[in-house]
Amino acid sequence: MNEKYLQIVNSTKQQKTYNSNSSFMASVKKTNLLVFVFIVIMTTNLMIYGQIADGFDPNVLNPSSSVSSVSIIRPQSDGKIIIAGRFTSVGGQPRSNIARLNADGTLDTTFANSNITFSIRSLAIQSDGKILVGTAGGSTQEQLLNQLVRIDANGTLDSSFNPNINKGIYSITLQSDGKIIIGGFFTSIGGQSRSNLARLNPDGTLDAGFTLTTNGTISTQISQPDGKILIGGVFSDVGGVARNRMARINADGTLDMSFNFSASYGGGRGIQDFALQPDGKIIIGGYPSTDGLVKTLARLNPDGTPDTAFNQNVFSFPNSFDNIQTVAVQANGKVLLGGSFINPKTSLFRLNSDGTTDIAFNPRPFTIYSPIRTVEDLLVQPDQKILVGGFFTRIGGANRNSFARLLSDSLSVPTGKFDFDGDSRADVSAYRPSNGTWYIYPYQSSSPISVPFGIASDLLAPADYDGDFISDIAVFRDGPSAYFYVLQSRTNTLRADQFGTSGDLPVPGDFDGDLKDDLAVYRGGATPGAQSYFYYQPTATVGVNFRQVAWGTTDDKPVVGDFDGDRKQDAAVYRPSNGVWYVSRSSDNQFQVTPFGIASDKLVPADYDGDFKTDYAVYRLGVWYILGSTQGFYAAQFGISSDIPVPADYDGDGKSDIAVFRGGFWYLLRSQQGFLGGLFNGTGDRPAPAAFVQ
Repeated sequence: MNEKYLQIVNSTKQQKTYNSNSSFMASVKKTNLLVFVFIVIMTTNLMIYGQIADGFDPNVLNPSSSVSSVSIIRPQSDGKIIIAGRFTSVGGQPRSNIARLNADGTLDTTFANSNITFSIRSLAIQSDGKILVGTAGGSTQEQLLNQLVRIDANGTLDSSFNPNINKGIYSITLQSDGKIIIGGFFTSIGGQSRSNLARLNPDGTLDAGFTLTTNGTISTQISQPDGKILIGGVFSDVGGVARNRMARINADGTLDMSFNFSASYGGGRGIQDFALQPDGKIIIGGYPSTDGLVKTLARLNPDGTPDTAFNQNVFSFPNSFDNIQTVAVQANGKVLLGGSFINPKTSLFRLNSDGTTDIAFNPRPFTIYSPIRTVEDLLVQPDQKILVGGFFTRIGGANRNSFARLLSDSLSVPTGKFDFDGDSRADVSAYRPSNGTWYIYPYQSSSPISVPFGIASDLLAPADYDGDFISDIAVFRDGPSAYFYVLQSRTNTLRADQFGTSGDLPVPGDFDGDLKDDLAVYRGGATPGAQSYFYYQPTATVGVNFRQVAWGTTDDKPVVGDFDGDRKQDAAVYRPSNGVWYVSRSSDNQFQVTPFGIASDKLVPADYDGDFKTDYAVYRLGVWYILGSTQGFYAAQFGISSDIPVPADYDGDGKSDIAVFRGGFWYLLRSQQGFLGGLFNGTGDRPAPAAFVQ
């Protein structure tokens, strides 16, 4: 196949808008005003949906590699921000693994390129503005220093500081007298034996009076207000005393015998990060304990005993879960956590103060380079905006490389349709009626996951019914008592709901704005000219079996989409007899009438321009005609007349891609990653992204 994008047609389509009383408002001047208003609304929605607070965009990259990340975020007292990790460029300027940003996210050019050539794992800022930096491999070539270096306040290396540490430094804590407690996996300092834990004098020499060591790696530390220091990692012994993965050190360097975290862990499992609450309780993140007492995230009382009231609410992750790398507590008591996750697929989420999941927060970080993306550090600023560092190329509905700032309490990024594994990309996926099996190809995989679910006559109805930001495999089974059968991804359990009747069409979507898709059907008028209805079952309102919206008439085709960008599905139909779309906007209860198409067109509405609004679009004899709410009208030839159009966001950039399914083969024209073709299902398969194409 040799299809490609052929043209962008610079023409416009006059849009006719009616108010609820049907008064006409469509002069050219007013249409131009509406376009302007739409652009303003689109910009606002980007900020609201995506939790992106502003234009804060440092653009942290490694131009020679797809792998760059921000692992450490530290604030300075003047509002500037130190970031460190694995990168070679910030804001288009060379910066090797460490940089300083101004408060607005721009590069602080007064801070020199320190040329630290190994990835940075720990960092602390001294009271004099000098910066201690711990690495995890090799020494800086410039000064032949070992794993701990010090940088002056202007970014240049402090050559007078050389503790001569032989292996990696993962954590650094400064005491009030200027002494430095370090943790990692080292075995010697300045030629003297020290295992994983030590204290240095302010000049970098070993403090011989501090003798505690551990029998395993220390990954994290945090200083409490009373000067005591929590340490966590992969160890079972501190100074000859049994302490499993966590201990507390008194300010004088002795072990706090009153604090004993007793949960048992298997080999190689441990604690990655701490966060302190104002009441003295301790949030820990890392790997779950093998005895089940401590989950991947847990809260401890100040004495180290588990806070069972919180822990019982924390979602139990399956064994495929990787780990939590960073935790942070907001002023309202909510808990942020990020990591390198396999399941759940999002790498950043938030818990309410009682440990339950805050489903309204989901900025959906992801990277175009890999199915795995990480959030490695979090910092809540005094204004409660959230700084996020990690390995990602998009977060909060906007393109951001490795570092971003989010609003605290804005709305989640809308769930991506046909994303069955939660990686923010629509999946190449199809249902095979001959054996009742779904075949789903994970990103960059040539082998599908097969899930038996359904019978030959079922209609496909995939949607996110359980609110975990992953599309659920689902079918609608016609009959006098029709049923939705849903395989809920959150619990991997079957849900069967009687909803609808013979002849109804499934149109699931979030009609009530609670971040869960509702069971919904469209029922066409029984006689010519008769009223048609949308029926949906709101999940946000307890005790309501269904609601109905009178919309459309006989022979209209129902349309699934959010045309006004308010996170709620609109009642919408297309009338083939006159080629007109009729949309009842949920945001203002007005309706919108848009002529666009002819009777034989296939309807392919989707968000092609990434503004969180569904665009009017049709597929006609191999040509796509799209009326973007931001981008305007354009046409593109891609496919042939017999193809099944399957638009969806296959590369996860927030824009639906043009794509077709032909005789078992997929052809995608991805807006971010370009053309991809040849992935195979079966000749008689029904592609899932065509479930609602009319």
